[in-house]
Amino acid sequence: MLGPSKLGFMMAWSSEFYQFAVFTQPHEKQDAFQVWLDLFGSPPDNYQKATPDPLNPATQATGTFAGYQFQVQCAAGRIDVFLLGTSGPLSFPVIASAEASLAVLREKANALAASRSVLRLALINQSFEDHQTLESANLRFSEVTDLTDIPDNAQDLNFGINVRKSFDNPTVALNRLCRWISMVKQMMQIQIGPTGAQEPLAPIEQPSLIFNLDLNTVIRPLPFNPGSVSGIIEHLFAENLRLKEKGYEYLVE
Repeated sequence: MLGPSKLGFMMAWSSEFYQFAVFTQPHEKQDAFQVWLDLFGSPPDNYQKATPDPLNPATQATGTFAGYQFQVQCAAGRIDVFLLGTSGPLSFPVIASAEASLAVLREKANALAASRSVLRLALINQSFEDHQTLESANLRFSEVTDLTDIPDNAQDLNFGINVRKSFDNPTVALNRLCRWISMVKQMMQIQIGPTGAQEPLAPIEQPSLIFNLDLNTVIRPLPFNPGSVSGIIEHLFAENLRLKEKGYEYLVE
């Protein structure tokens, strides 16, 4: 059985979504429409208020920019920007042109954080590798996690670990939560029957190995120095790429 040191091609995996989050003071309230307008320069395709709670007026805006699907979510003390994959009639969501789209997200992440008092930053990414069978996905799970004592009939394998890392700046630390999941993804299908009613079809199934990577700065009582925020964002994106390329071995070294 191969160990993680023999593997170095996570970068070739497909990404389902990226999520960049900025945490501000808990009392600060932002509106997703205005945040979208500031980031992208034109109104979103869709805008909605997710909750009627006046104390936490969560809002959401979605649309496209530079050919990519984005979503902005705002709640008290937090703003999230999602780069979302798109799907076809018979395919699961995937982000096209991963390197180019990630450059766009990095630009927007810096713009989002530049004018705010930032307490915490996060970058979350979910990638996947499709397989012909669940057994094949389980084998890859064993290879990338170095877990070998797995029963032959095991399903829904799930292994997560957080290895914290300090920056060059000793006051900044990074949680690096990695989770590998072997499972069968399902996509529900429906068709319109002769009477116009919706009729369910058999779901599309795809055995996959999923890699969920959650990088976030450790909670701190005071905001970051504004001059250091851009460097921290660059570190988050660089660490994301290193972990996708080198995997478990790099995480625990």
